[in-house]
Amino acid sequence: MDIEADLAISDGSRTLWNEERFPVAELARALSLWLRLPDGERGNFTFDSMTYDVLGAVRITASDEGWQVGSVFAADAPIPPVTWESLLPELVDFIEEVRDRVTALGINPDFIPGF
Repeated sequence: MDIEADLAISDGSRTLWNEERFPVAELARALSLWLRLPDGERGNFTFDSMTYDVLGAVRITASDEGWQVGSVFAADAPIPPVTWESLLPELVDFIEEVRDRVTALGINPDFIPGF
């Protein structure tokens, strides 16, 4: 499903990376499927999109300090780590917002698993 919107990755005070016409529905689906994996099997997230020739337009990686969200397109941008407890609600909110907007377009959002 090719539903696009502007996407920005920020740490609250500054934008680390942004992209116009990003495949947000595809990302929401991938994130939802990743979040459904058992904790011990989840590992890092690397967005594998049909839109990009390179992996990791969005990536979420674990470190000793927490989880870091970033992009292969902003690999040199310092990304402050966050706890899983603070990251999870942000990801769920993103997924649910995309589902709501897909619904508003008159499209059945079932291709993006909800929470």
